[in-house]
Amino acid sequence: MDRADAEDFRQFMATRSTALLRTAFLLTGDRGHAEDLVQSALIRAYRHWGKVRRSGVPEAYVRRILVNERNSRWRRDRYRAREVVGDVPERPGRDEAQALADRDEMWRG
Repeated sequence: MDRADAEDFRQFMATRSTALLRTAFLLTGDRGHAEDLVQSALIRAYRHWGKVRRSGVPEAYVRRILVNERNSRWRRDRYRAREVVGDVPERPGRDEAQALADRDEMWRG
């Protein structure tokens, strides 16, 4: 990327990053995730800035990157949620109240 392209990209970021963040927030519902999504989309756009700029509507192109990236993350997260664990235990964990009662009984006994 030459200096003119780099400067053009910086100008795009300076003027459109807030609007892109709003779009990302609508896609994710969380500001932190939205910021990560915008950063990922801008990295992709930077790598292919010549193509993005030649499209004539760079903001629309980057918004499409946002949507595609969000869909990819959603699919990954959904796949991870399907992981099966073993049998569910009868008791979820140590019962602190019962442990305290047992200890108290032992000291009195």
